[in-house]
Amino acid sequence: MSSRNFERKSKDHSFARSTPVSKDGFSPSRSSRLATILSFLMVFSTACQFGPENGEIFSGNTLGKSVTFFGTTIDPSGTITIQVLDPANQDPYAAASTWSDIGSTTPNGSSFNWNGSDLYPWDLNAIIVNNAGEQDRWRNGGLVRTRAKITFGGGSVNAQVFENFLECTIDNLTASIFDFNAICGSSDGSVATLVDSDPLPSPGVDFLSRKATATLAEAEDYLLEVGAGPGGNRESFAQWKSINGFPSADEFSAVYFNEGDLGSGREMHCREISAREAGICRHKPLAPFVSLPGAKVTVRTACYVSNYFDTANLPSNDPATSVDLAVLGHQLGNSFGAKATVAMERVHFYNEGDFPANWCQFPTSPIPASVTNRVKFYVYGPDEADPALPEVALDDQGAKYVPGLCLACHGGDPSFTEPTNIVDAEFLPFDVESFSYSTIAGYTLTDQQESFRELNAMVRQAAVKFPSPIVELIDGWYPSATPGDGVLTPGATADTDFVPTGFAGNKRLYNGVIKPYCRMCHVSQSGSYAFNDSGTFAGTGANGAACGYQEMPHAQVTQAAFWNSPARMILQNETGNYDHCASTP
Repeated sequence: MSSRNFERKSKDHSFARSTPVSKDGFSPSRSSRLATILSFLMVFSTACQFGPENGEIFSGNTLGKSVTFFGTTIDPSGTITIQVLDPANQDPYAAASTWSDIGSTTPNGSSFNWNGSDLYPWDLNAIIVNNAGEQDRWRNGGLVRTRAKITFGGGSVNAQVFENFLECTIDNLTASIFDFNAICGSSDGSVATLVDSDPLPSPGVDFLSRKATATLAEAEDYLLEVGAGPGGNRESFAQWKSINGFPSADEFSAVYFNEGDLGSGREMHCREISAREAGICRHKPLAPFVSLPGAKVTVRTACYVSNYFDTANLPSNDPATSVDLAVLGHQLGNSFGAKATVAMERVHFYNEGDFPANWCQFPTSPIPASVTNRVKFYVYGPDEADPALPEVALDDQGAKYVPGLCLACHGGDPSFTEPTNIVDAEFLPFDVESFSYSTIAGYTLTDQQESFRELNAMVRQAAVKFPSPIVELIDGWYPSATPGDGVLTPGATADTDFVPTGFAGNKRLYNGVIKPYCRMCHVSQSGSYAFNDSGTFAGTGANGAACGYQEMPHAQVTQAAFWNSPARMILQNETGNYDHCASTP
């Protein structure tokens, strides 16, 4: 069975190949491929393979699987030979790579005219793996690379392959065959990489565990440190909401299904707390009507999100039901039916109870160095009166400890000298394109665009690392002449086509891999692991982490989506790391 799905989410490992890198940050094979495609395009226009498309998804056992190849040629007497890279873990563009013939045919009848060019159709069914001894051609759950070699004018050419052939054809019905190929032909030239998605891999490490809190005792120590332990002022969710002023007329909320990673219906609430509200800056007794400058300074940003699942077995099976459960919880105002609520605070200027007195009169910078746990994490159960939880399950692997469970995506690490002090964690932006929404009035994306803008404005203001990929991303979604003003403009909606400057030369890699499957966690990271620059991406070991060790993507829903997409093909072809990328079940 196949489908055409072209929609779209660390340390180095021994599985990552050491590949020379060209000036554009990618392998020599990619650079030379791009340099030669234009020169051969006129020749390619005489021979095309329309199917299977580059990156087409298959499932099931590859042994004995029959694949239909089809396309056109301008030579009615030519022979079309289908070849497979054997084994698949070679550079398909290297002269020394080895290809095996798996079938041949000739044009099958009358030509048809495409805007002045007579084209002769061809097709054949071919079995790529005939016996177990040929399994390295296409391992179960892995990649296979094929090409169609077509005789033409006494010689032969390799047929141009395509992606999104039908959609591109509809958009270019009047183009010449040369222009059509230039517009619609895959940047991979003559090589079609087919993807088998079954079985899914068994990850090299547990999901969301890269920064794991090791023991229950460590989790409980952390809860004490952030006020959620026994006797703390945030021990229960009811206390947490009260101290952070929820509910409030100045909070912003949104309801959506988190399609990109956790697979839950989510009911999100955020607000900012001023110094005066926090009880730090007060009126002077003898001058009760004097307004103090520092009173309006935001000292905390607080958010909580309640998670809803349509089934006890995580993640959700039915997004529509899950998001409507979240809508109901939002309407009732008490997170009714939520499995768990995750809360966060971003402390801006002070350790609670230790705000510099001069800030009430004259807010200044830099931020006092004494701040600890600038971003704090809390998890609560369905009953608002119950104590905070040291662990929670967000996938089918069972419960994991706080805060490590959160740091896997929100970034940050425990301080070397103070293990309960989390350093450099971040609030994450709200990527409206990675969510799905309810059809209930008031809860569609259109209905909530303004809420998402306000939420993203808070996230930008709360960024710990500044400037940072998070800030660049939000400014890219909401562009303006003055960075930061766009997200503050009422009515502005997110431009989800934004690509960071560092990937302007390789939008295919960014849009096909990083944006849907990596960005929302890596945007909180630092340096090259923020995946914000194509020149450094190739050296991060991403192919090894995804295809070798198989610990990335690091969330259950995201890894399954990555494996059921063309992303593995794009990752390898754009970085020049060619291996089987087959699952380890």
